[in-house]
Amino acid sequence: MTDDPDADADRETYEHHRDVSHEIQEACDTVLAAGLGEDRAAITERLRVELASRGHWPQPAPWVEAVVEEIQMGHHYRVSGT
Repeated sequence: MTDDPDADADRETYEHHRDVSHEIQEACDTVLAAGLGEDRAAITERLRVELASRGHWPQPAPWVEAVVEEIQMGHHYRVSGT
């Protein structure tokens, strides 16, 4: 903590967003590691379960679709901020 309450608030906000990004990244990595192949429905459901278990569901449909597509191709999805 500093003597500047605005700086402290900014730091807390940054740390919160960093933590959320890491939790979402962990969920995406877990789904990729599950090796669900190209089964879009299975990947989508597993992503929903992993994100919900971390308190980060729902997510915007376009984002979910992008993540699922990357995982279908076997690619690692990189969450910004991680």
